[in-house]
Amino acid sequence: MAADISTTMLARASATARRLGVADQVTPTLADVGDLPFEDATFDLVVSFTGLHCFPDPRRAIEEVVRVLAPGAALTGSSLFTDTGLRWVPLRVAGTRAGVLGPMCTSTEARRWLREAGCDEVELALHGALGYFRAVRAA
Repeated sequence: MAADISTTMLARASATARRLGVADQVTPTLADVGDLPFEDATFDLVVSFTGLHCFPDPRRAIEEVVRVLAPGAALTGSSLFTDTGLRWVPLRVAGTRAGVLGPMCTSTEARRWLREAGCDEVELALHGALGYFRAVRAA
């Protein structure tokens, strides 16, 4: 499953899957992360690399992703966070002005939201401008 609100990103995912010979394993699905069109507890793994900082409501996105995770399943990914240091402020300002970044959040907020959404294992580490996270939905 490849879910995105952008038809351009879905086309890229489909092209990559074809190039790698796994197109039969990828179903492109137009979806809004704030209102995912999937049943509760559907997925064993959700991957969101450099996505959370683009979403208009990162807390809602986390709630929806955790909702579609099966008990014991993991969410893994990366994001820009607002507490990664002053040297990254120009990047965040430029991205926000260009309309490619959403409101973003701190790594502390993301950890809290993951726990509040139902994850009992939450790991998040900051490296440069990015934070890398892994969270497991409580069984």
